[in-house]
Amino acid sequence: MLTISGYEIFTLLHEGEHSQVYRGSRRADGKAVVLKTLHRSIPDPEQIARYRQEYAITQALQQVPGVIRTYGLEQAAHRPVIVLEDYGAQTLGEHLDQQPLAVEVFLQQAIALATILGEVHQAHVIHKDINPANILI
Repeated sequence: MLTISGYEIFTLLHEGEHSQVYRGSRRADGKAVVLKTLHRSIPDPEQIARYRQEYAITQALQQVPGVIRTYGLEQAAHRPVIVLEDYGAQTLGEHLDQQPLAVEVFLQQAIALATILGEVHQAHVIHKDINPANILI
């Protein structure tokens, strides 16, 4: 389990090959947050550089509606931790596992996603990993 100064960790949301994502809160103000960090306790310099780049790109996209907000880049032992907003969303994959989408809802969400991705591409960013686990609804 991740331990990071100034944050309380509630639950592990996702554990992938390269990263872990936790739900928690910031102790200073009780704000709900999502904490994303590298899976390995001592990551190699390339992984750390990629995470810092991910943070910088997400930070640069803060003006794009629909892109998750970043609150900061913290350090937990040897791992960088990206602190993101938590608005109680679930992944599209989780949602689809619970119930199928009605055609109207699917089309609305598909249009919204295409619009957001269009804005991201206008900012000269290519996501490279668009899948139901990376789409929050």
